[in-house]
Amino acid sequence: RLGEAAWRLRAYQILRCFPTLPEPLVSTVWEVAVGPGKTERPLAQACLESVPGLDERLISALQDRGQDARREAALWLGRRKVASAVEPLRKALSKEKVEPVQAAMLEALDALGVPPGDVVDVGRIDAEASRLKRPAEWLPWDGETPRVRWMIGQSHRSKDPQPGAVVRYLLRSMPNRVTLANRVLEAWIAQDTLPKFSDEEIQATSRQAALHLRPIYPGLTDEQIAEMHAAGMRLMCAGSATADKGVLALAAGGDAATVDTVRRYLNKWYGLRAAQCRAMVQLLAGMEERSATQLLLSVSRKFRTAGIQKEAAEQVRLLAERRGWTVDDLADRTIPTAGFDSGYEQVLEDGQVLRLDDHAEVSGTAQEAVRKCRKEVKAILQAQRDRLFEAMLIQRAWPFEDWDRYLNRHPMVGSLCRRLVWQSGETTFRPLEDGSLCDADSEPVDLPRDATIRLAHVLTTSAGEGWIRHFLENSIPSPCRQFGRPAWHPKDGQLATLDLFQGHLVKAFALRTQALGLGYSRGPAQDGGWFYWYRRSFPSIDIEARLEFTGNPLPEQDKLVAIDRLTFWRGESPLPLQEVPAVMLSEGWNDLHDVAAEGLGLDRDWETKVGR
Repeated sequence: RLGEAAWRLRAYQILRCFPTLPEPLVSTVWEVAVGPGKTERPLAQACLESVPGLDERLISALQDRGQDARREAALWLGRRKVASAVEPLRKALSKEKVEPVQAAMLEALDALGVPPGDVVDVGRIDAEASRLKRPAEWLPWDGETPRVRWMIGQSHRSKDPQPGAVVRYLLRSMPNRVTLANRVLEAWIAQDTLPKFSDEEIQATSRQAALHLRPIYPGLTDEQIAEMHAAGMRLMCAGSATADKGVLALAAGGDAATVDTVRRYLNKWYGLRAAQCRAMVQLLAGMEERSATQLLLSVSRKFRTAGIQKEAAEQVRLLAERRGWTVDDLADRTIPTAGFDSGYEQVLEDGQVLRLDDHAEVSGTAQEAVRKCRKEVKAILQAQRDRLFEAMLIQRAWPFEDWDRYLNRHPMVGSLCRRLVWQSGETTFRPLEDGSLCDADSEPVDLPRDATIRLAHVLTTSAGEGWIRHFLENSIPSPCRQFGRPAWHPKDGQLATLDLFQGHLVKAFALRTQALGLGYSRGPAQDGGWFYWYRRSFPSIDIEARLEFTGNPLPEQDKLVAIDRLTFWRGESPLPLQEVPAVMLSEGWNDLHDVAAEGLGLDRDWETKVGR
């Protein structure tokens, strides 16, 4: 049975099919479209897009008493590129006192092509900058323009890693904003990670520590113990730059290289500097670089620590809300192109042409650019493979036009789409390079433009064998397991957990390798520094899958462990299996089966053999 939220979602989907929204419903849907409700707001706005007089109604809402209405009206006008809204936006901005609403109005004016100098009093900003003092000695200051100094000072005072309205507006107009972004970010990281000990201190202390730790690590040499101790000491920092995190807002003007710096910081310091990592996640949400949004989405779906993952999920929600999209829309519409915006070729700085599928060596000055491009393409494809697999598990649906525009015609994701089987109703198909669709017998398929598209799975169609044959005959490698695993349904009485493989023994490192390969990440440490599950998050449906086992201490040991069960959670509450999407449940059973099959088999005395 569908709950109220699901029925309301279905109602919006039905309303979007109308040529225009029925007049008796306009006022009701309008209240949702510009109101405080965050989940249904984008759906309500989509229903109103074809209503006559919408632009005039949005302009009037700039004077609304509710700040949510003013903010949403401004953002909506910017997205619709309503030229007649420029003067009303200027007038409303001059009176606006609420910072988030100011930011929305500035964003709308920017989208409408209004230069910063026509809106922001840059003369006042320059005058204020002359009176500012350097907030911290390590920050860029000498040689910077008054405007940059003002932005540094303003951001430092705000203590918010995301740029305020005026700072964001000024950054957009700066030709050297990427250079500034990287300089500020690198300076902040250098200050935050100043080593607590010198190399000489680390070496001397580690040699002494090796003598005392020798009984604890009988299988290691003194040199290995000393290096292990030294590695820990190198991660100990003298202080923290958390109090100065506001200056990270200037890094919001960065590019893909800036995002790589953030990624490296998160991967290195996630377990040691949680507050700083959360600030980095907030910075990603403040960037307009597509790769920043994709990294944020990736962290929200799968990351080593729950706190950072939770922060990323919240920032994803807020970012989607600011743009008037759903989280799924955000993921689709911000997929980077690695420079292939106009198709499958791009012209390099020295005139050479690089094709997306070209693996030949490139000569001259373009070599480094090509290396970075290929690295970015590889990362994009891997991220989108993971996302499409997740979309299959939760049976996400796309309107045909959205699927065709954002996925099928994307220069890289399109290549993945052509290697997958899609489904609309009972019809299965795959897209071809010329834009047409074919079935498993290579016959043409025609779909109506209002069709709804999902990824096919062995549970959703009986055409799997035909598609397996089609892919083999055409030598097409599929990036996603759609038909190669058995279908599984829970039997009566299996309501809370999937424990059919409980007691199967496996070595801890083998379990880790398999779990990570299947898309799970390590669960949080519990009392005593032990962890007891690997987890996989599905933020769009608020479900976490947990592959539970008998536990391993940190640092990890390659001890004998036993599989326990697979459970599904929403927040802190376990979900009955009948509330888990059927495809996700079937694939979860297969995950457990594969892990158990690679182990040492079922042992009736498993509880006595895996003691803590």
